[in-house]
This record gives sequence, structure tokens and C-alpha cells, in this order.
Amino acid sequence: MPKLYELTGEYAYLISQLEDCETEEQAAEIIEQINSVSSNITDKAENYAYIRMNLKAEADELAAKAAIFKAEADRLNGMARSKENHIKRLNDHLLFAMGVAGLKQLPTSIGKFYMQKTTRIDVLDAWAVPEIYTTPQEPKVDKAAIKMAFGMTGEIPAGCDVVVSDGIRFR
Repeated sequence: MPKLYELTGEYAYLISQLEDCETEEQAAEIIEQINSVSSNITDKAENYAYIRMNLKAEADELAAKAAIFKAEADRLNGMARSKENHIKRLNDHLLFAMGVAGLKQLPTSIGKFYMQKTTRIDVLDAWAVPEIYTTPQEPKVDKAAIKMAFGMTGEIPAGCDVVVSDGIRFR
């Protein structure tokens, strides 16, 4: 069976021939050829539909597998966070005990614990921080809001462009 682009080209050629024909017999013959090509295009479209359905089923299966892996990854990440939090609680208890006892270091049979000064910065108001200490970022645009506003008002905001294109749906 010919490829879809070949059928499309043949169809367009026959339509142009139909416009140029001079007799009813020529027109009837060209219309018969057009119907044949149109039937082939319909067959191709049906095959495309089958391929689409297979690909959609495969995509859905892969998405389901990904969800399972994501759930397992989330579970394992949660367990890791729990272990890290447990370590933090142990460190906090030991730090408190060493502070009360006045110890700067605490030797064990497998290593030593040391008390050490650390520095951490907590940002209370990011807008109050001088610009020299901030990292510039691109603005985030809400395209859905722009599309809704365009649909209601027909106006296109500055810095935007509306692109209308043809798509295809299958039900």
C-alpha cells in the first residue's frame, strides 16, 4: 500500500486534473480515481488509529510503572529522611550532654566527638536582602491565565504572542 504522503500527493494531483477536465467522461473517470485514493487514505487513517491506540496503551503502561517506581522511591526517600532525622536527634542529645558536662571532645573506642562552632544564615525577609546577595531569576509566566484573558478580552499582553495551529483528535 502506498504511503500517506504519496496518497495525499496523488489526491491533490487528481483534484487539479478534475478542475482542468473538459468532458463528463474524463470527470467521471477522475472522480472514480479520487474515490479510490480517498478510500486508501481512509484505510491508512484506520491503521494510524490502531497504531495510536497501541502506542497509547504502551504509554499508559509505562506511566503506571513509573508511578509504581515513584511510589517506591518516595517510600525509600522517606525512610532515608527518617534515618537522617534520627541521626540529628542523636547529635542534638549528645551535644546537649557534652555542653552540660563541659566537654569539648568525647573519645570513644571507634572515634571522637567534637563540639564545633557552626554558622548558618536564616533569611527572615528575602525582599529586604540587598540585591548584591541575591541571584537574579527569570520571571515565571502563567500561560493559562494569559490564554484565559485572551479568550475573554481578545487582547495579547506585551511580550507574548498567540499561536493558533491545527491539531488532530481521535475518539
